[in-house]
Amino acid sequence: MNHRKNRKELKDFFNGIEEKDEIKFNLFYDKYHSLIKKAAFSVVKNESESEDIMQMVFIKIYHMPNHLLPKENELNWLYKVTKNVAIDYIKKNKKTVNIDDIYTISDSQDPILASIDKISYNQIISHLTKRDQEIVSLKILSDLSFKQIGILLNLPTSTVSWLYYKSIKTLKMLLSNFLIALITFGIYIIRKNNIPKSSSILLPTNEVTNTIETAFHVKNYIFFNNLLFIVSIIFFLITLYFLFIFIKSHKKQPNKSSKR
Repeated sequence: MNHRKNRKELKDFFNGIEEKDEIKFNLFYDKYHSLIKKAAFSVVKNESESEDIMQMVFIKIYHMPNHLLPKENELNWLYKVTKNVAIDYIKKNKKTVNIDDIYTISDSQDPILASIDKISYNQIISHLTKRDQEIVSLKILSDLSFKQIGILLNLPTSTVSWLYYKSIKTLKMLLSNFLIALITFGIYIIRKNNIPKSSSILLPTNEVTNTIETAFHVKNYIFFNNLLFIVSIIFFLITLYFLFIFIKSHKKQPNKSSKR
């Protein structure tokens, strides 16, 4: 009911914008400037720049010819306009930035991102489709609800939630398995280069006992080292398997549109 009311109100705002009604335009600004700023932040990841882009979006809408204003799915249209303005801003002001990487976080970006693990976030983002990158970015960086993201992207809330948690949980598991494989393999290499020699092991003076215990000690050392190698290979293969499943499932994701 509340969503229908908001949609009706938004249509009324755009009708007012068509008629150059400044009161309705100001009401439109008051209600949606925060959402537009958050949408812009998910792309530029800078507080002051997202503020500038938000202002640019409202100026653009105010001066836009009536035939270009939306007649339906107004919030989805508003998000697309904001995203395009943000991308144009990046192209104009940050020529070294690759547009394909707009959802990653660089070391030089806003202090508001200081609490986010940039390496883990970028590893997660880099394996996702563009649509899923948008969802994760809007959720983590812009702190929007699944319902808000669904409206902006014209997707059902349940689809947004499913895509988000599927992406995050699967990729976290992939990163964990890969890390375990890396650590165990690293320990294997270190231990392999430090296999004890009989002369370095202080055992009882009896020569027979010394020889037997030395051989036993070295044998156990090598056995444990080989075990570490096998474990690292197993976790690496598990990582590759789930990565294959993950990529395959993403390629099969249907392009669903919302029906509210």
